[in-house]
Amino acid sequence: MITILLLIWESMPAQTTLNAKQKLAPPLRNQLMQRSDESQKWMLKVTDLTAFQQFLKENNLENAAYRAYPEANIIFLNASFSVIYEKLLHSHLVVFIDRADRQPQVESAVSFFDISANKVNLVHSVYPNLNGNEQTVSVKEEDFDLEDIDFAGRILLSDAASGKLSTHATIMSSIIGGGGNTFYSGKGVAWGAHLTSADFEFLIPENPNYYDTLNISVQNHSYGVGIENYYGADAAAYDASVINRPKLLHIFSSGNRGNASDTIGNYKNIEGYANITGSFKMSKNSLSVGSMDSIGIVPILSSKGPAYDGRVKPELVAFGLDGSSGAAAMVSGITLLLQEAYKTLNNDKNPPAALIKATLINSADDVGNSGIDFESGYGARQCLACNANITTKAIL
Repeated sequence: MITILLLIWESMPAQTTLNAKQKLAPPLRNQLMQRSDESQKWMLKVTDLTAFQQFLKENNLENAAYRAYPEANIIFLNASFSVIYEKLLHSHLVVFIDRADRQPQVESAVSFFDISANKVNLVHSVYPNLNGNEQTVSVKEEDFDLEDIDFAGRILLSDAASGKLSTHATIMSSIIGGGGNTFYSGKGVAWGAHLTSADFEFLIPENPNYYDTLNISVQNHSYGVGIENYYGADAAAYDASVINRPKLLHIFSSGNRGNASDTIGNYKNIEGYANITGSFKMSKNSLSVGSMDSIGIVPILSSKGPAYDGRVKPELVAFGLDGSSGAAAMVSGITLLLQEAYKTLNNDKNPPAALIKATLINSADDVGNSGIDFESGYGARQCLACNANITTKAIL
């Protein structure tokens, strides 16, 4: 069977071979000659989900599908690499194929955090009523501690939660919206916001009703996989999520692989750059955040850009002494404050995510190398933009 497949592959016209190969995620392209009959999990982006489901039925593969994300025409399958190659790769309905069993890992837990590095404490002092009230953040990973007194009265339960308690998720939630009830150092950025969880088993957004029902305006993603310097189906899913929900902002940690280099992308073998940890972080409508210390120095382990196509990544840095997880959480909290500030000036309406993203980027303070760069992006995200007077001038 393998010999026959190789003969078919080698006999195909060069242009057809190239086009088919380009449908595979870059890490898979060197595995074409190593196909197996062992069932694996796959994520496919297709042109027409309904037509593709009919295609699966016609090829006796309808039972292989186990999940779909219609907003971006993405479907998940259990199938062997041989089936992917023989029956799916060359279909005109298939746009992109990637593995769906990439395991997310939290990007370092932090033992403490310092809200003064991003001037959040100044805003808390000058504007004590600005606390993220009536805003909702989703923390996508495992569950934070529902019994933690710092979240009392502000937890929104959801079926999207993983059901597995995580210390890391509790710390991220504390940075974003801890109430400081146990101790003053546990007070987070948006200490009045509602919090909810979503599992990160699938590296795509939740179903639309999850965001709509809970009125989620920010989703925090403090996790990554390996270095993936390409625009994957999951990136397309996050872009579609914001297109269909323009007031939702997805915030990703850039990663903690800043001393590594890519091996297969456009910027391969450039040590210390192009090491963002996840193709989903290449999405264009989201925000990626690297880490810095309390004086604005970006540590070597903070993952750096550029994105696969040369775009600036990460866009911002924030305090995250032990990793970019805390930095993303810090910016998620600041975003909630900025959204609340906007609402007070605009008849209680949440702002477009694009406007908030632009405000965060344009009001950042330059740190590290002078100007915009692939280490600190547009600079350090300070919370001075949350100041109601500055907000009036900056985002109206």
